[in-house]
Amino acid sequence: MPLSTLAQSEKGKKAILFIEGYAVAFALALGGAVAGYALSEYRLNSILNQLIADHQAEAQRLQDTNVRILSALTSRVQTAAQKVDEAGAKVANAADQSAQAAETAKSAASVMRTARPVIIAPNPSQLIITRNSRGTAAPDAASATVPESARANLNNAIERTNRKLLEHK
Repeated sequence: MPLSTLAQSEKGKKAILFIEGYAVAFALALGGAVAGYALSEYRLNSILNQLIADHQAEAQRLQDTNVRILSALTSRVQTAAQKVDEAGAKVANAADQSAQAAETAKSAASVMRTARPVIIAPNPSQLIITRNSRGTAAPDAASATVPESARANLNNAIERTNRKLLEHK
């Protein structure tokens, strides 16, 4: 049946109104769904863009904080390195002074070994000669004297070393 003949009967008018009502309801529902989908897409994009911006801002803040921390630590590390270098130089200087004192003591000891002991005895009968660890005759220790130059060199070396040790404490 053509639509024009259907619209002339009472049943046809009701059927057309029924179809028209469902079509309008379907169009409204479809339009609402499309509009809702478009609105949700827009909202989702705006939320994602805001999250991306927040994430980038937080990453930049953390990088700035990291740069500040590293710059603060760099100056402290450089200061500590300088102090370590200075301490190393002081230790090297003290080691040199100690080596010089040891060398002075060694030379004083060699001077003492080669120096002839002065034996003071009023007469030969009072001379006391003992045997040393090698079994050779050696004069009594109480009767031997150390040359004054060797004694002065040794005392100066000891005083220099003590001064250096006190300076570096």
